[in-house]
Amino acid sequence: MADAIEVFHKVVAPCFPQDADFTRAADNAIAICWKLNDPTRPNRRSRPVVLVFSDDLTLGYVDAAPPARQLAESELQSLIGDLLLAYEPAAPRDPAYVLYLDKQQAKL
Repeated sequence: MADAIEVFHKVVAPCFPQDADFTRAADNAIAICWKLNDPTRPNRRSRPVVLVFSDDLTLGYVDAAPPARQLAESELQSLIGDLLLAYEPAAPRDPAYVLYLDKQQAKL
């Protein structure tokens, strides 16, 4: 099976703008940012979102049967969508928006 973080990248990509840049931030994390639609600052980027996947989530996902993986993927997409409601991409000088995701949240 492909690296779990690479799979999670594909799973969470629909939660973000199409032009978002995804960067591997660590062994268990992905950083995401994108260009904001700001006519006064055309090169301005969003405040980064960092998704940190716990070891128990990545190991549980790898060990899970396909139906459990599909459920976990759906749960992660829903959870990230809900957590992003509190996110302000254009917030000035705010640090990255870090979301910690674990096995329990993914219902694995």
